[in-house]
This record gives sequence, structure tokens and C-alpha cells, in this order.
Amino acid sequence: MIKLTFLYPLAAAINFFSVTGLLIISGLLGKGELAADIGIVQGALIAVFLSLSGNARSLILANSTDDDERNLYYFRLLLMFPAVIAAFILATSIIDIPIYLFVGLTIRKCSEWFSELQLANREKHNDIHFANRYVQINTAGFLLLILTLAFSWVDVFYLVLYVWALLPAIFLFPYIRWIYDAKRFKLSFSKFIPHIGSTSVIGITTYIFRILIVLLAGKALSGQMFTAYALGGIVSALYTYALGPTLLLRGKNSNSPIYFFTLLSILVGGGVCLSVLLLDGELSSLFVYAIGFSLMGGGIMLLAQRKRMYLLQVAKNDVFVPDALINILITLSIPFAYYAVGQVSLTFFFLWAAILNLLFYSTLSFKSRIGNI
Repeated sequence: MIKLTFLYPLAAAINFFSVTGLLIISGLLGKGELAADIGIVQGALIAVFLSLSGNARSLILANSTDDDERNLYYFRLLLMFPAVIAAFILATSIIDIPIYLFVGLTIRKCSEWFSELQLANREKHNDIHFANRYVQINTAGFLLLILTLAFSWVDVFYLVLYVWALLPAIFLFPYIRWIYDAKRFKLSFSKFIPHIGSTSVIGITTYIFRILIVLLAGKALSGQMFTAYALGGIVSALYTYALGPTLLLRGKNSNSPIYFFTLLSILVGGGVCLSVLLLDGELSSLFVYAIGFSLMGGGIMLLAQRKRMYLLQVAKNDVFVPDALINILITLSIPFAYYAVGQVSLTFFFLWAAILNLLFYSTLSFKSRIGNI
């Protein structure tokens, strides 16, 4: 049985990474073009919805008032339809994307967007039963979706996709009723503007990053690269969006597990890169190299995100400036590296992004600690 402490990080991970999981499994099953399509749609959705998220989970868990939480809900409700339109334009204006796939993944993202607030609310109130139900139902739906994908049941896949997309929404009715039951409430979005600026930079850069990869490398190879980046970044992403906020909420700030997983990721990634010597074929070698370097980058990114989480949730600093500088440098480096080195440069991009993140967040974290002495 899952330790109760980790039920909410698991629920948050399911809520945030289910589409990433679908992308990874699509790539591993050899469905490169589907993985690329999922990557582009997800990139467009991240560009819009993550941009407007404003570090909501960390804000709610960091003792935000009920008014703050209700403001986050109304902010998202107000912008949901414009966000969907913007995501549609981003996803379909440059690359040809199946409309049924876009609709299904967009419904899922909208459901998750509001469920993120509810999950943080329930975690703050230590409602373990809610997390348990959320994990069980969403896991069952995801496994059924993967089953249809594994057996290439295309028509059934899209039917199950829409059912799975709506699963987070079925939990929302009590939360929405709680929102509207407020008797005294002041509507204000000003507190979230700096955080929205920070997440906007990350979201928009993710979209540009994926579009550039597809335009430079084509759908088949970019689908493999997206899968490799997702595999490499899964540990750091789970910490950033699922486990980290919970550990900081509970005062468990030890760095020892972070250092252990960082070292482990670097060693495993190095081993994966060495395994290329046993493989034949340039394309498979690029894929394996990308997985290996991304795993190494994932370990470094874990350290970087630990420092970013401290800045947000403990030091309560604004991280807009480092976020902006990091992502501008990443975006500018992609075409330069591709035309200078070629396709092999695709394998290094996640590792390069991790190094930049660690350099900038370490500097800001050091300055923050010095300022508090």
C-alpha cells in the first residue's frame, strides 16, 4: 500500500504528467508520429495553461488564504475559453495535428487545470480519502487508454481518450460548490501577476522548443527526442510539480535524497550512453544517446528545481528574472547548435537546459541565503 504521505504527490503527479506518460508510451511503442503530435499539442497547452498557472499549488500550500484560492479559481474560469482558442491556434497553425487528438487532450488539460486547485486544497486539509479515490480512478482510466494504444484500436482509443479526459472533472462538483458558497469575497488577481510572468516564460519556451525540434528534425525523429526528454526529466518533474511542494509543506527539507537521485541519474544516464556501442543504426543511436544525456540532465535538473522550490515556497522570492534568462538562452541555442553540429545536437538539449537551470537558481539561492544572514 502507498504510504499515506505520498498519496497527494502521487495524485498531483497523475494530474500533471498523464499526458507526458501517454507521450512516453507512444514513443516506446514505436508510434513516433503520434508521440510527436502529442508533444506538439502538449507544448501548445503548456504554453498557454502553464503560462497562466502562476505556481498555484505552491501558493495554496504556502498558507494562502481561502480568498487567494477563490481568486485563482475565478482567474482560471475567466481565461479558460480564451486559453483553449490560443492553444488551438498554436497547435494547428504550423504543424498538421489531428483535431480529435487536440480536442481530447485539451479537455483533459482543462479538467486537470481546475483539479490542481482542488488537490492542493484537499492536501492542505489532509483529506487522504479524496487523494486515494482520485489516484485509483485516474490510474484505471489511464491503463485502459494505454491498452487501446498497445493493440492499435484507433477508434476505441479516441473514445476512451475522451472518457479519460473527463475523469478529473467528476471530482470537482463539491469544490465548485465551496467556491460559490463564499459570503464575503474580494476579487483580485494582482498578487498572482509576478508568478504568472514566471510560468509564462517557461510555458511559451516549451512550445517554441518543441516546434523548433519538429521543424528541424521532422516528426519521426522529434517524436523520439520528445520521448527521450520526457524519460530523462521525469524524476525532476515529479519532484517539482508533485513531491517537492508536499515535502516543503511538511518541513522535510533534507538534501540527502536529492543528492542521491542526482548521482544515480548521472550514473544511469552514463551507462545508457555507453550501451550505444552495442547498437547498430544511426537513428536508434540518437534515440539512446538522447535518453542517456537526458537522464544525466534529469539529475542536474533535480538539484536546480530543489533550489527553485526553496526560493518560491520558503524564501518566497520572485523567480521571473532567472526563468526568463534561462529560457531565452535555451531557445536561442537550439537552431545554432543544430546547424553547427547537426542531428546529434538534439541529444544534448535537455542536459544543456538542466545546466543552465542549476547555474541561475544556485546563484539566486546563494544571494537569498546571504541576504537573510
